[in-house]
Amino acid sequence: MVLFPLEPMGETNALIDSDEARTISYGELLYSSQKIQALAPQEKTLIFLFSRNRPDEIAAYIGGLNAGHTIGLFDGTMPAAFKQQLVKLYYPHYVLDHAAEQEGYEQIASPWNSLKAYRLINPRQAPRLHPHLQLLLATSGTTGNPKLIRLSQANLISNARSIIQYLKINPKERACASLPFHYSYGLSVLHSHLLAGASIVLTQSSAAQQPFWNAMQSYACTSLAGVPYTYRLMDRLGFEKIDLPALKTLTQAGGKLESSLVLKYHDMMRRRGGSFLVMYGQTEATARIAYLPPKHLPKKSEAIGIAIPGGKLQLYLEGHEITAPNQIGELVYHGPNVMLGYASSAEDLLKDDEMKGWLPTGDLGYFDAEGIYFITGRIKRISKVYGLRINLDDVETALSRFGIAAATTTDVQICIFLEHGSPELCEKCIRHLADLYGLHPSTFRCLALSLLPRTSSGKINYQQLASL
Repeated sequence: MVLFPLEPMGETNALIDSDEARTISYGELLYSSQKIQALAPQEKTLIFLFSRNRPDEIAAYIGGLNAGHTIGLFDGTMPAAFKQQLVKLYYPHYVLDHAAEQEGYEQIASPWNSLKAYRLINPRQAPRLHPHLQLLLATSGTTGNPKLIRLSQANLISNARSIIQYLKINPKERACASLPFHYSYGLSVLHSHLLAGASIVLTQSSAAQQPFWNAMQSYACTSLAGVPYTYRLMDRLGFEKIDLPALKTLTQAGGKLESSLVLKYHDMMRRRGGSFLVMYGQTEATARIAYLPPKHLPKKSEAIGIAIPGGKLQLYLEGHEITAPNQIGELVYHGPNVMLGYASSAEDLLKDDEMKGWLPTGDLGYFDAEGIYFITGRIKRISKVYGLRINLDDVETALSRFGIAAATTTDVQICIFLEHGSPELCEKCIRHLADLYGLHPSTFRCLALSLLPRTSSGKINYQQLASL
């Protein structure tokens, strides 16, 4: 089954490369994607693609999926050592990258100008692949992590169709590719718009740069997707003053956005005749799990909302389902977009569906009397310093008055990292937490940073913070 039937759309614009000021029609994208046959003519091979949101890379990705190959899609800007780590662990048949050479691979002619192609010298090293395995993504958009998420074609199609349904995406929509495609949220924008016959504006600029907003204006983008960091940045830039008459939809996922900003963007888009949608998801669910219909704003600005079409949300506590409102348990999602399972080695690529459509999210939450779901924290984001259970997400919320803070924990301390902080502000944070929790100030340690480290998808990089 072809995942993206591009041919019916013909001369309709599929991609607009704002950096090169050129358009790529669906027919041209189809032609470019079919070049995959010159690279990998045999049945079902494993192809690693290190992506940078460029037209050739999108064509290679779409072509690989449509030809039935298994694609490993990763950040093209990750360090060469991380790329080599992934390649040596999984030994893909082919590697597509813009730069790095790989040990054990020979360079061959590439069908695309912006990509170099490498072929495994000893094909006996290549892994065996499950027939339903279509896509491999890194967990949570991290780089260099050998643990991958295994997704099937059914996962991709079901999630894209669900997103098209609740966002009402039609061929007239034009999204700005504001997030990297190797990140599941950004990839869901690509999937849903191409499947709906809509168009996508590509730019290598970020929301912090003027060319990004020039592209939004020049190509009349109708929607923009962002993570919390994106919307905090836009707020500092004075987004409400930017003239974007075509913009009708803002979507937010990738973490919790402050309620004040949710209400601000909701009100802003309502006055423009558009909508602001808060969404919740995980890469393990091919991106989306829940969304908050705008009609529940401003009343439920802290909520993640309801399950996406075709999915179901439930809560469990100690193995028993919670059926009454306002009781906290682990959020469990059930739907056709749930991954096949994880992979930590090449041998795992032959595994069958281990999840059977069920995904324990690792998030704690509850639903109210109207069936609207709320997240209260992560199960693993719990500190047990001095035998007390302290939710680190609550710690970060308690410090929001001091700026953007991130919390990690060791066996003996809760560690606070304060963005744009100072030694004096750190002292205030420690005193505030000590009073709040009734603990000695030595329980807490605070470090002021100019910027918090973040992943390529804009999330706080807690792993890097822990190493500090």
